[in-house]
Amino acid sequence: MCRNIIRIPMQFFAEEGTAPDCADAANAQGSKQEGGAAEFTLDDVFSKFTAEDILGNKAMSNALENAKTKWQKEQLDAADESKKLEKMTAAEREKYQLEKDKADFEKKRADFEHSQLEVSVGAELQKRGLSADFAKYLTADNAETSKANIDAFEKLFNTAVSGAVNTRLKGGDLPKDLHSDGRSEPVSLAEALRMRNAGN
Repeated sequence: MCRNIIRIPMQFFAEEGTAPDCADAANAQGSKQEGGAAEFTLDDVFSKFTAEDILGNKAMSNALENAKTKWQKEQLDAADESKKLEKMTAAEREKYQLEKDKADFEKKRADFEHSQLEVSVGAELQKRGLSADFAKYLTADNAETSKANIDAFEKLFNTAVSGAVNTRLKGGDLPKDLHSDGRSEPVSLAEALRMRNAGN
């Protein structure tokens, strides 16, 4: 009787116009707790409500559907592999498992080497005074290509920064909020009071 009981304050999920259904469900269950909320088992909740009703979010429903599809695909792959393994002899199974383990190991090793190279690229960027956040974009398959990427990025970055600095130093048109006499519009009340007290 006490299996999988989840206490859910159902009034929280109620919408206008659905109160009689909720009352019927609560009366059918027959068990009330002191706060007035009904006790439903997990089976009762899933039999009366869909996941979309409970969660109220289509994105969550899509995520659940995608996860279910992925799980089913994995189960089919595992079933196919087990059928394949049943047809093999013991030596073939051992060889197959060894090749599978070797491929998994090589993939993990390549991922580890790439992450180590990314750390090295980040350290090199910091030595050059650049942000290490660019490391994931500049990391290539090997150290030589990564170094070439860093060199090219540093050159382009410094060129862009110096161009922006030179543009700002040259000046340009006056800001739009300046009057012809050079006095600017007050930006805040405090600035207006300061200007008035200064005699402008």
